[in-house]
Amino acid sequence: MFYAKDATQLKFYEIRYPHKRNRTDHYLQKDYGGKKDLLHPFGPLVSDVWTDIHRIKHNKYRDEHPCQLPVHLLERIILMSTDEGEIVLDPFSGTGTTAIAAKRLGRQYIGFELDPEYVAISEGKLSQEEANSRIGNVWVSSFIGEITTIRDCDWDELSKAYLLPKNARDIDHTPIALKTANLISHPPRSNGNNHHEMQRLFDARESYTVQSNALPKTRKKHQK
Repeated sequence: MFYAKDATQLKFYEIRYPHKRNRTDHYLQKDYGGKKDLLHPFGPLVSDVWTDIHRIKHNKYRDEHPCQLPVHLLERIILMSTDEGEIVLDPFSGTGTTAIAAKRLGRQYIGFELDPEYVAISEGKLSQEEANSRIGNVWVSSFIGEITTIRDCDWDELSKAYLLPKNARDIDHTPIALKTANLISHPPRSNGNNHHEMQRLFDARESYTVQSNALPKTRKKHQK
């Protein structure tokens, strides 16, 4: 639940996540029947139950913290409730996931943490981050080379960066693609001593290509 005493100070943006598709033929997993003409090119609005963001499963992606959350989960919450340049506060900062998400999205951040080891991990990771998680002037959230969260109100501007089918029904079997190559940075795999891994989205006319060293090619008190 989220409450605000002053309605004029409340910010709550509707957000979208990508359509879920089959891995083999890239068709949408959900059958929209006769409503395919109404499909949004990027994906549906999120509900109050999020099933597309998962816990950090592998130790190589984890810090020495028992309750670490995925960065793109915090990015979604920040995109939903703040604007560029605003302050994000995390009174239990841990290893700095909230601060990292805020910095990537061009927000100011304040974090409180008592454990000096967690503080050191946070500072190391934050020193590698930049406010660059955007396409053009639109802030977005990404994970493993894919845009995972956008604000619905940003789509008119963001759509200019995509190759979109003329017929909305084609979205049922053809993912949209970015017009130009974009670099997307990812969180370090350990305690912040490693350099960012970079993945690149290359131009594609029908679907995008993700390249990675780890995966085969596939189609379709911190204060700033």
